[in-house]
Amino acid sequence: MVGWGDVNMYGGGGNDLFVIDALDKNNPVKIWDLNLSQDTITLANILEVDFDPVNHAIEDFISMRSTNGDDIYLSVDVDGAGGSAEAVDVAVIYNVGVPTLDLQAISLTVEYHV
Repeated sequence: MVGWGDVNMYGGGGNDLFVIDALDKNNPVKIWDLNLSQDTITLANILEVDFDPVNHAIEDFISMRSTNGDDIYLSVDVDGAGGSAEAVDVAVIYNVGVPTLDLQAISLTVEYHV
């Protein structure tokens, strides 16, 4: 599933790939049935820098927060911490129920230019 804007994504059973390939700060993608043990969220080429996992910390670009303990807001800062851009919510992941917000808890891939 690929989406941005006023989009609701449902994966269903099995391994699902949720692809977010654009930013719309007014309408984050809504993901309803993420399975932490099977599904993957891919942020496809939305960073404005040549992200290098050896020289950059993913936490400078991607963050998560919860407002109620069940739903997670996934945010992206396209140029990393210290750049001129600010973090934008790209997705709301509903009913995950993750007690601690940890980027390692979600299977997340970041496609980047090399």
